[in-house]
Amino acid sequence: MTPYTTLCGQDDKPVPPLVDLINRVLDPDRASGDGGPSSSHLSDSESESSSGSAPDHPEASEPLKLPLRKFVWGSKLVRNALPHYAIPAWLDPLDVDVDDPRKLPLCWYGVPFYSDLVFAYAQRIRVAVYMKHENLNLKPGDLDIYETWPKFVDWFKGESGFTMHLHQVWDEREPLLTFFSNHEMARVTDDMWRVIGDLLDEIDYPKECKPMWYLDRRLDHVHAVTRWRVNEGGNLQGKAEGFWIFALESRLVYAATTVAQDAATPAQLSGG
Repeated sequence: MTPYTTLCGQDDKPVPPLVDLINRVLDPDRASGDGGPSSSHLSDSESESSSGSAPDHPEASEPLKLPLRKFVWGSKLVRNALPHYAIPAWLDPLDVDVDDPRKLPLCWYGVPFYSDLVFAYAQRIRVAVYMKHENLNLKPGDLDIYETWPKFVDWFKGESGFTMHLHQVWDEREPLLTFFSNHEMARVTDDMWRVIGDLLDEIDYPKECKPMWYLDRRLDHVHAVTRWRVNEGGNLQGKAEGFWIFALESRLVYAATTVAQDAATPAQLSGG
């Protein structure tokens, strides 16, 4: 019900709101109710008219997408744009007119891998695995990182519904703890963003260390060497990811990686 005001000296006599007074001055016939439809009827008819004239095509309401850029292997276009907290629209398949997201340079969303924090958290939630036998400089009772990591990944997947990985990216010497890539944006939900933030808080990641988007810097033939080493490793069979995660700490795989990178062309090493 429209409120009325009471002017001084008029006791309880209601006075129409200012908007009604203005309408009466501008359109006295309509205000008096003579010869014109009511505002409610008019709005209904206008609504019907506008809805009837609107084209019934779903694509008409879809936002225009960006054209696919021409990415030159070896250029620094993407490297200059990343890392960044938000994925640039021209790298997001949801914003680009592209039939296959893999046509876009591969980018990862994650944080630098702080192994001390991650494995301390794995111990707190009781998914850590400890050495049963002496091995190199490890003795029984020491943390077995190669056994703990896959258990931690499985635990996270069971809790969240998605997984985590470690990848080499540009501008980071250490592996990046990643949660998804820009090629997977179609399946990313609001809950996934929230879960990532909650996990990093629980692990006690520094507040200033927020997830960002990074450009992938893997080379296929490097991974081929890594997989071969793992498959020939006997007790490391089926643990390629755990082996690759700590490649920087493993002199054997680090040497293989260095050889493969030395054999690569400058264009391959410079990123998308």
